Amino acid sequence: MHYTDACLGEFIEQAKKTTWWDQTLIVVTADHGTTQIKNTSNGQKETFHIPLLWLGGALAVTDTVISSISCQLDLAPTLLAQLNINHPEYVYGRNILSTHYQPRAYYSYGDGFGLVSDSISQVYNGEINAYTHQYPSDTLPDYGRAIYQFISNDFLSK
Repeated sequence: MHYTDACLGEFIEQAKKTTWWDQTLIVVTADHGTTQIKNTSNGQKETFHIPLLWLGGALAVTDTVISSISCQLDLAPTLLAQLNINHPEYVYGRNILSTHYQPRAYYSYGDGFGLVSDSISQVYNGEINAYTHQYPSDTLPDYGRAIYQFISNDFLSK
């Protein structure tokens, strides 16, 4: 990680010296989480806490931290909205910078999935066919499995 971070830092420092920097947006994120940081287990929501960095001279606002819950599906709609490009084919993602944004993230892992929002979180483990975590109570509706079924049906219908 240190080597990658150093290379990325060097690239950005060199890019800042170019003529194209002022028209450039660099998006940095990961495609998955890790259990290696903070010794989390595979299903824990902390395992999937992945930063999203927007860097570059093209940014109108800088030095801003947005800590809203979001997911990778929100990246394309957010970017396209900033460019005033309609994005009806991105039915699962949302513009995280919209004033109507409702924070939530759905993630999957191995044989399970999780759902996180400002007010609830659920983690389902398919190996034992049960939720291993539900907050604020164990009597939440089956939101996670409903989303999983909707996504699976959509995928299979195409």
